[in-house]
Amino acid sequence: MLINKVSNSIFIKTEAAYFNSILINFISNSIKYKAPKRDFFIKITALESKTQSTVAIEDNGLGMELESYNGNLFTPYSTFHNHVAARGLGVFIPKKIISNF
Repeated sequence: MLINKVSNSIFIKTEAAYFNSILINFISNSIKYKAPKRDFFIKITALESKTQSTVAIEDNGLGMELESYNGNLFTPYSTFHNHVAARGLGVFIPKKIISNF
């Protein structure tokens, strides 16, 4: 289930192609790593202030032990699951895109 909590009045000033790439990456990762014994959801929220817009994507997938992988979280080719489709680029690519803004 996709839960869209983003108001139509939110304005995000960014390059559309980059933003779409980030959204697609996180949503496809959410689907790929969904937990098999839970009802699946992805929730997207956005907040806007005078100086910035913030978008959050939440899911109830497999998750990861951040304490164990924190230093390698954004390292390319680091995987956090034994999932057959894991390539280690799922959080690296969006981080790289965001870092270049």
